[in-house]
Amino acid sequence: MIKKVLLAIIIIGELLSGVVTWAQGEAEVNLNTIVVSAGLSPQPLEQTATNVTLITAEQIQAAHTQDISQLLNRLAGLDLPKQASLGNIQRLSIRGVSSQQVLILLDGYPLNSPSSGLTDLAQIPLENIAKIEIIRGAASALYGANAVGGVVNIITKKPKEKSPETTINIYGGSFNTQTYSFSFGAKPGDLDYLVSSSRSFAKGWRKNNDYENNALSTRVGYDLHKLGQLAVSNQYYRSSLGVPGISNIPLDQWDNHKEREAASPNARQEDHSNLTSFEYQLNSAEQIGATIKAYSNDTKQIYRNTDWSIDDSRHTNTRGIKMQLDFLPRVNTGLEYRKDSLWQRNNDLQTEVINEAVLFKSLYGQYLLKNEPWLFTLGTRYDHHSISGGQFNPRVGLVYLFSPDWKFTMNAARGFRPPTLNDLFWPLNRETYYGITYITVGNNNLRPEKAVSYDLGLENHYQDIWQTKGTLFYITTRDLILWQQDALTLTTYRWVPKNIAQGKNVGFELEIDHKINKVLKHNLNYTAMQAQGKKENGPDYLLLSRHPKHKLNYGLTYSPLETLQILIENQWLSASFEQDGERGARIPAASIWNVKLNKKVNAAVLFFKTENIFNKRYARLTDGFGKFYPLPGRTFWFGLNLYFSD
Repeated sequence: MIKKVLLAIIIIGELLSGVVTWAQGEAEVNLNTIVVSAGLSPQPLEQTATNVTLITAEQIQAAHTQDISQLLNRLAGLDLPKQASLGNIQRLSIRGVSSQQVLILLDGYPLNSPSSGLTDLAQIPLENIAKIEIIRGAASALYGANAVGGVVNIITKKPKEKSPETTINIYGGSFNTQTYSFSFGAKPGDLDYLVSSSRSFAKGWRKNNDYENNALSTRVGYDLHKLGQLAVSNQYYRSSLGVPGISNIPLDQWDNHKEREAASPNARQEDHSNLTSFEYQLNSAEQIGATIKAYSNDTKQIYRNTDWSIDDSRHTNTRGIKMQLDFLPRVNTGLEYRKDSLWQRNNDLQTEVINEAVLFKSLYGQYLLKNEPWLFTLGTRYDHHSISGGQFNPRVGLVYLFSPDWKFTMNAARGFRPPTLNDLFWPLNRETYYGITYITVGNNNLRPEKAVSYDLGLENHYQDIWQTKGTLFYITTRDLILWQQDALTLTTYRWVPKNIAQGKNVGFELEIDHKINKVLKHNLNYTAMQAQGKKENGPDYLLLSRHPKHKLNYGLTYSPLETLQILIENQWLSASFEQDGERGARIPAASIWNVKLNKKVNAAVLFFKTENIFNKRYARLTDGFGKFYPLPGRTFWFGLNLYFSD
């Protein structure tokens, strides 16, 4: 029924487009828009492949969301299943690969945890984001470790106006959720500066689901003219939240009350992060450029659960320096040095359980051959990991503009993910239950996970009215790391990570943006995918758990006045299963509708939105044993954005 309604809306829109004057305004994102993540130097979208997507600051503001997940989750090929409401961990999958195989960057600096390989996107505030660039497919030739399924580069704001600009955002909504944020910056001369801050807190939908965070971002830049540009920035974040866990109530008994009970009513988590960076850029008249970047990313996580006598703290640090030379417009080359450290402590026993580090040394380069209508890119990178050895990752890209409106692209690339510090150095732990002994230990003989990805894309643009992209992709992975249980004796079992699995993901992505007329536009994206895996000596490939085969997003925007905008959104996900091969509990299909209303009043924007307007009871994740992480039904949000400029 839902799919028929969406099809009817699309058909009506196309019919309207034939009788109403086409819009001739400027597109939100056009082919001349510059992206910095698709290669080693900035390039217009016209020259990038169909696997690249850009989210602008205007789109972020119009979304009126309180976290980055709702922006990314509505894109083709991306999936961000939630465990609970605001603040709880959000991990991104691209084209069906694991979250550990997706590289998350902030201004080009890696955010993936050295201990787990994961990035919690809930910890990235929105008020300082200028744009988000997404690359689907392996990109280790560009960015090295963890870029197996793709890269998300979150780019922060840089002031450009002489007069100070101030933005104030106030959000509120269900579960006593409140968010306050502001940003203030200017570039009065050679000096530029920006300060942004936010504070959020919520009671939460479930018991032990409360949340509180504080974030502060600063940037100071200076233009040295012929001698280049300097910039120093800092991103600080701190949060405290309850971790309710799964629901012990069966899915068919959910009534918006029973499932709110927490399986872990006393589990608490604190997160602290502090990213400091320094950047120097030099661009000479001879089209020779140089960039030096240095950074340090400190994170600390404390997890306590008195029900299980757990009180652990984990401190990680990533420090690095990167130097790049650009012989514009064709050649880029550089080197990078990075150190990842992990210090873990059991606070109950007052003992240090891990204190280890690994080193990365990298050398990379890219050559761009432009002979219109052809654009050919060849890149390669060598990364040496101090434990698991070296990896050579090439990349080939082709763009063919066979008319002003049509573009064909092809990409082939290799990616890798080294073992995490948890995989390598997990301390020997021995516990006995009912006469059975379980041993858990790391493995420093692990090899990196490796992948090769291919995609073919076709893209069409007609002025600012119609944009369509279709992309076929295929990813193969091997040497995947899984924790496996070995029987040492009849009463002793050992859990240890091993390179014992492989996978293949194949699928299709369709993206359509269409301006019907001056007041009506709509967009649609659809992903069809099979993510499969198997043990290396096992039987045939099986469909991986928790990966729906189909995902559809649709959005309709109606702007009857210049100051009024109404948005209707839908996301439909097909059913999936909690265990590989369509086994275990079935995660039902879900269709979620949202409505938003934006109203401009002078220098302010008022908004109101309702999410899950039909109060759908649903879940996206399970614990693997038939129990679900319930998500809230209908929720309401409202807020105010204020803009000031002197």
